[in-house]
Amino acid sequence: MDCATLCLISAAVSFVPTSDVQKCNYCLDVRGITPTCNEDIMGCAQTYPDMVLYCLTVNAIHFDTHVSRAVRCRSHKAYNVSLSWTEEIMGLEKCSFGTSKICNCSTCPLREETRIPQIFQHPTNFQTKPQNSLSNNGNKNHALPNRLQISAVNQNQTFLLTKGMAENIRGIGNIYNKATLKFSFFQFYFFVFAAIIIIFQ
Repeated sequence: MDCATLCLISAAVSFVPTSDVQKCNYCLDVRGITPTCNEDIMGCAQTYPDMVLYCLTVNAIHFDTHVSRAVRCRSHKAYNVSLSWTEEIMGLEKCSFGTSKICNCSTCPLREETRIPQIFQHPTNFQTKPQNSLSNNGNKNHALPNRLQISAVNQNQTFLLTKGMAENIRGIGNIYNKATLKFSFFQFYFFVFAAIIIIFQ
């Protein structure tokens, strides 16, 4: 049996495989519904066309290599085929997995297995090259690692803050010293003035 006929029958019986099926193989046989029809397929097809079935066996091969089998049947009357075609089907080998034929039908197209690229299966650990402690041009700030540069910046900011606080405290001390000096002169003139008053009394 050619693939074109098998694919037409597959579409006629509305076979729809699952999405994890990689490929399908097919075989076709004819059966009688009753034991009497089974013994005389040709006579039953002429007299009782509804009692003779054409059965398509589909072996769906999944990507994980397991196989699921489905059987779809339609009657001789539904196909409305000639008895010569029925006789041809009867002359085929007994339907089995070994006698099935792989076909690229629209109902079950051949699918390529999608493989994950090796670069994603085994990611590479990229490592950055450590920087030298000193650069060749003598610029130490750019040669230091990031952590040491941040530490140096923090120390510089702390030094500037401490220096500013010291200058503010020194300024306050100068103001206090000037005020104290002015107060001492005032006390001196007050005592001299008081002594003069006491003497002339």
